[in-house]
Amino acid sequence: MERVMRPTSGVLQASAEAAASPTPEVAATIKRLAQELLPEAEAMADLISSRALEQEPRLADPGDPSSLESVTHSTADNVGAILSMLAY
Repeated sequence: MERVMRPTSGVLQASAEAAASPTPEVAATIKRLAQELLPEAEAMADLISSRALEQEPRLADPGDPSSLESVTHSTADNVGAILSMLAY
């Protein structure tokens, strides 16, 4: 049976609105943490790629080394983009 989350009495809407406009203190903390994590982006991406491939081996073709490289580069690009968005 598939579970579907439905908003009840605006709770989810209120949470989304609050997340979209954090307090200045929260925004500053997010920015600081993202900036601290940026130098570790490549190591984080490697770990994420490794875990993703363990869970879903079909992400890369074992007979094609460039396929594994594509997964690694894609993950690194995404991690870097997310951290940059949060940092700046």
